[in-house]
Amino acid sequence: MPMAGHHGEHTTWVVIGKKFYWLEMKDDREHFVCTCVKYQIMKSIYKKKHGLYRPLPIPNEPWENVSMDFMTQIFKWNGMDAILMVVN
Repeated sequence: MPMAGHHGEHTTWVVIGKKFYWLEMKDDREHFVCTCVKYQIMKSIYKKKHGLYRPLPIPNEPWENVSMDFMTQIFKWNGMDAILMVVN
């Protein structure tokens, strides 16, 4: 049985927050969890597996099937921090 470890970012925050506090605690916690190799490996084992991918039907004509996706709150470039992707 392991003597130490963590069960993700939130649980780590709750356990540590009961006994300790420092100014950049949130940043340190996120960095610790994101850089923990053992946690990253174990996380993928316990995640629910995706179903089988099925190909989309081939459209008969242009603009028959259009999809959009927004990526927001990303790095700023020329004062903009979002990307709109449209697929026809």
